[in-house]
Amino acid sequence: MKIRVDRLVFLQSSTGNYLEMTSVIPSSIQSAESSKEISDSVKLLEQSDEMLMQNYSKGKVEAFEELYRRHQAPLYRYCIRQFRNVSIAEECFQEIWMKLVRSRNRYLSTAKFTTYLYRIAQNHIIDTYRKEKKRLFDCEYDESSSAHELSLQKDARTSEQSEEATIRIKTLNLRKAIGELPFEQRNTLLLKMDNGLSIEQIAEITSCNKESVKSRLRYATTKLKQLLNSNIILPTD
Repeated sequence: MKIRVDRLVFLQSSTGNYLEMTSVIPSSIQSAESSKEISDSVKLLEQSDEMLMQNYSKGKVEAFEELYRRHQAPLYRYCIRQFRNVSIAEECFQEIWMKLVRSRNRYLSTAKFTTYLYRIAQNHIIDTYRKEKKRLFDCEYDESSSAHELSLQKDARTSEQSEEATIRIKTLNLRKAIGELPFEQRNTLLLKMDNGLSIEQIAEITSCNKESVKSRLRYATTKLKQLLNSNIILPTD
């Protein structure tokens, strides 16, 4: 399946300039096809996720392209923070989109699209944990990132410590701390923190009640604070 995301982004970002140029170009040489593409692109931008998914289920590939453009970055972060193995995370990311494609005709307009997408994502991640136990811990990411962390730590201890190095250390610490959380806490935290989903949506995705979601968020936050304040994340030597 060919995804023309770049074309859509270009049209979106250049719409203003294009309209400005057409005001000085004779109408006889303006491209009706280009004008229609821009008009269609604007219409896509105005549609809700739910409407786009409905249109995609009817065969409109452009609707999928817009959904992909909107949700690829947060979904990728969600996957990459679930696994220490980058290769598995990227495979997972691709498979989630393929599952969405295959299930497009089962989508109900009453379901919020983000809830639908992240239920697919969560279920696939759980399946991946079960199937890829060895690869999850036999991972090139841990070694390279550990060496990088130690290098950054040395830089941060010098008299000319840079703000950028400090920020990167804190980011790596946070990523490692999130990885230390139990799956249910980590999953709930990522759905809330990275994707901004509501308590109600998370409860629906994870098939538990709202109080359980709140409890997992509370435990996850407390555990993160403990990990970030300990020496577990980065050694001091």
